Amino acid sequence: MNLDQRLRDWAEQERSAPPPSAEATAALVNAARRRRFMRRAALATPVLAMAAAALLTLTLPDPETASPLPPAPVASKVSPPALEWLPEGPQNIGADLIDVAPGALARVEAEGGHTRVLLEAGTVDLQVAPRDPGADFTVAAGDHAVRVVGTRFSVTREPFAVAVTEGIVEVIGAQTWRLEAGDRFESGARIRPEPPAPAPEPPAVEALRARLLAGELDAAREGLAWRLRLHPREVESWTLLAQLERKAGAPAAAVAAWRQVIRHGQPAEAQRARFEAASLSEGQPAEAEALLRAFLEQPDPLAAEARLRLARALIAQNRTSEALNELDALIAAHPGSAPARSARALREEIPENPTGGER
Repeated sequence: MNLDQRLRDWAEQERSAPPPSAEATAALVNAARRRRFMRRAALATPVLAMAAAALLTLTLPDPETASPLPPAPVASKVSPPALEWLPEGPQNIGADLIDVAPGALARVEAEGGHTRVLLEAGTVDLQVAPRDPGADFTVAAGDHAVRVVGTRFSVTREPFAVAVTEGIVEVIGAQTWRLEAGDRFESGARIRPEPPAPAPEPPAVEALRARLLAGELDAAREGLAWRLRLHPREVESWTLLAQLERKAGAPAAAVAAWRQVIRHGQPAEAQRARFEAASLSEGQPAEAEALLRAFLEQPDPLAAEARLRLARALIAQNRTSEALNELDALIAAHPGSAPARSARALREEIPENPTGGER
């Protein structure tokens, strides 16, 4: 009797019979569940058998009619693409420059900071940027290799040769050679350039002064120009050039030379140069005035003569009141000197102006 029937029987008895215990109820429930599972399994068994048969039909080919399976593919190593030849002419490879000469054959491979140029024929000129630590740049040419960190150089394959323009490279062969700027590598040996011949020295100043005294002005001027190209601060040569130009009748050139003495000379040399340049600047009274005022800032035996020339420069600029003041100061400071006598004579030529204005 199933659980439903027993429960109905108990209900029809108007619950006069005691209800089933908990253990009896649980046993009745479990028995009902087992019967339900067995019924479902019995219904599903034919369906699963049909599905299995269909699956076998789809996946297992007929051994009599099936074509043989293709062989399993065999794994093979894929070769990397061949490196391309660099075209003729300059090529930018990152920050580097490779100039491929006509007929040269070169390829480049770069990986992880390492750059390698494979030179099969001809010549390449290279300009290599500085490398970070651990990075390098190498040119392989037959049995030799050139390793560089940052420089300019050229490499020829046959016959192998290297010429370094800037920086330092290493040539690696039977041994390692270190090449610096100007070095070459040919016939398995490093070749250092011959030191340049020392430049010829210009004539000495005394020899040029002798030419000046002999009247050989052009030869002396050429020698002085040579010396001053090599020694632009040489006061002795500038002084001699100023004297030469004055003798040649070129006061402007002489003044320019005296100004170089003022610029580079010692105080006494500069003081003399101001006086000499002022004496050559009569046609330029403003320039003469500036030179003479700078000269008079320091005590000098030629102060009286300098003040007389200053008065004349002021008169040339129509500044007569200032000129009279300079003449009076000269006469008072140096009453018995030749410049004072010249100052009195010059003062008499200038009429008095009661108003003190310009004359």
